[in-house]
Amino acid sequence: MPALGRSGAWSGVLRTGGLDDGSGFTVPFSEIPVSFAFDNDEVAQSTHADASGNVPTPAGDFAVTLSLDFSIDGEGTAMSITGSGVASGMVIEVTAAFPGAASGLPVEPARAGTCA
Repeated sequence: MPALGRSGAWSGVLRTGGLDDGSGFTVPFSEIPVSFAFDNDEVAQSTHADASGNVPTPAGDFAVTLSLDFSIDGEGTAMSITGSGVASGMVIEVTAAFPGAASGLPVEPARAGTCA
């Protein structure tokens, strides 16, 4: 299978929230915009991006700042996200907070009309 083209700009959102303790403490989904670019179609490569946003909770809004590294495998079929973030003074390691959830993410062609 030929490698998918991976160079160029990527953009999307990191979705946080979606929590409900069943007793009224509900954190709705919120989206933190993120964009980054891979410089070329070479095999396995990585790039860095920073992102920030607010996550509303019943205890107040949490300002979130993320420092992330995006890596793509040599076949162009899977991506991993590592890095850390700060949420209102608490340092969070992405891989520790979501073990396995930020690795092996499938890379698939975009839906028709979604890319320029």
